[in-house]
Order: sequence, then C-alpha cells, then structure tokens
Amino acid sequence: LLRLYDSSFARAVAFTWTAVDGATSYILLVGSVSGTYGIHNADVGNVLTAEVRLTPSTYYARVVPVGAGSPTAEQTWVVA
Repeated sequence: LLRLYDSSFARAVAFTWTAVDGATSYILLVGSVSGTYGIHNADVGNVLTAEVRLTPSTYYARVVPVGAGSPTAEQTWVVA
C-alpha cells in the first residue's frame, strides 16, 4: 500500500518569525524542494507563528510580509 501522506506520522511544526514594521499579514511558504513552495503557501494573518503538519523529511520555508519589507531568506527544516 503506497501512501503519499500518512497523517499518523505527521508532526506539528511551529514556524516563528520577527515582526516587520508596516506588515499587515504574513505569507508562510513551505516546500520539499528549495525554491518551490507547494506544501504550504498561504496568508496566515497578522501573527508571528504558524503551525504546519509535516511528515519526517527535509523542508524549505520562508515568510513574506504583506504590505512592507522583504521576504525572509529561505531556511532549511528537518522534521524527524
């Protein structure tokens, strides 16, 4: 039986970032390939932390402030 996503193995991973002056919300981007963010690509609101359920693997993430500032540098996350 092949399962592309088995939620029993997923972990809640908390992503946090610092506030950007003038930002009205933040877009959290998460992907399994550097520079590609197909796993999570959504505006999470005017918050400084968000959780995404991920299975064990290596992920790449960045945060884009809406309304001000520049996107964060891409970070590598390993979920064990």
